[in-house]
Amino acid sequence: MKYLIIIIGLFSALTAVTLLILVWPDDDNSQNDPIVTINGQPLTRQKIADVKNDANHSESDADNISELITKHLLISEAQRRKLDREPTFRLALKNFYEQSLIDTLLQQVKEEIETETTAAEVDTYLQSYGRIFTFYTLKTSGSVNQSKIKSLGTKYITRFDDLDLSLRHALATMQPGETTTALSSQDERIAIYLEAIQGEPVESQNYDIDLIREQIHQMKIERQVNSWVENLRNKAEITYHTNQE
Repeated sequence: MKYLIIIIGLFSALTAVTLLILVWPDDDNSQNDPIVTINGQPLTRQKIADVKNDANHSESDADNISELITKHLLISEAQRRKLDREPTFRLALKNFYEQSLIDTLLQQVKEEIETETTAAEVDTYLQSYGRIFTFYTLKTSGSVNQSKIKSLGTKYITRFDDLDLSLRHALATMQPGETTTALSSQDERIAIYLEAIQGEPVESQNYDIDLIREQIHQMKIERQVNSWVENLRNKAEITYHTNQE
């Protein structure tokens, strides 16, 4: 019965809000006036406009107001229970902040990179289809050499077509004997050593050239970002106080 009363109350509030929207004057000076008040807290027209500017939200004012009301009530209840003071919450908030900051930085770095993908690069990629690649991969957080990748890494002998996207783009631009680093499909940084390429390319197929060009373009950007991060590490003064393998 208690929950039924709450639901009826929320429905009545939303109905009233919808009516207010229909009759509320469209005046720029009223942007900071409250559309609805929730437990003494105002929900302004500007707040609704800010939410509508988010592509993940509805075009309907009534839907956005309903979402904001629910969000406000849930946050208030969490604060009433003092969940925002729990160590686990503070740690989660710290982790979210740090990851968001890193993501924003890397996105900015990507936008600053200028690169282009040539027809020759696309053709080299296409010529890899049907061929057998023998290579090693090793999860790494730093720079590694060929011998370490071979001794500690995992060896693969795989048809190019069967590789995941990140490995295809890394190997297609390599020659036997070369090493590189890339992000795996699990977003882990790996070192790659290409040992051999065998077989002949398959006959021309109906590949989506524009898609392949864009994929190569994005992979080149990722490599430059990785190099930028590696350069940060190289310039930093890092002192280990425990034994590092």
